[in-house]
Amino acid sequence: MDFTNKLKKTLKKGLPFVVYKFPHELKYNLLIQKKDDLNFAKNYKETGFVFAPFKKNDKTILIPFNQSELCVFNIPINATKIPLNKLKEFKKKESLNKDSYVSLINKAIQQIKNKVFNKVVLSRRIEMEIELLDFKSLFYHLMHRYPNTFTYLWHHPKIGTWAGATPEKLLELHGNSFSTMALAGTQVFKENKKIN
Repeated sequence: MDFTNKLKKTLKKGLPFVVYKFPHELKYNLLIQKKDDLNFAKNYKETGFVFAPFKKNDKTILIPFNQSELCVFNIPINATKIPLNKLKEFKKKESLNKDSYVSLINKAIQQIKNKVFNKVVLSRRIEMEIELLDFKSLFYHLMHRYPNTFTYLWHHPKIGTWAGATPEKLLELHGNSFSTMALAGTQVFKENKKIN
């Protein structure tokens, strides 16, 4: 069965899944859990795809290999990126205003000076309502936009959907200007090497 039909069938059944690709690979994987159970890693000795929380007290979600079907697909030559204008209009609701965010930054700086933290990454949460459930197009877009990263699209009907490409690129040079993909860069700098 091809990826499109397998994905449609999985979504129709309401099953958890993750589709992922390793850096520089020409294949990608679709791991489909056979039931919609919510599984948790207990001691990290389990095998499967782990989705770890941001908060240390939250549980780590697991799609176990022994309760799932693994499908491997070749990356199609004609797979296309979805243009960003295909994302429908969305309403943005920021959870933190500018003054509160600046105050939070000042508190973080003080905590670092007081040696409470060695490192901290602060961010603002933005909630968006979007009408994009074309998981295939979104994953293909990530896969082609960031070929040198671990790319994934994770979905559990009881939790939600996450997509990403890691490690994030800290800087991309464009002549005399630069852009950034994320607040925290994790790629190793290699002098005189073209950045993808």
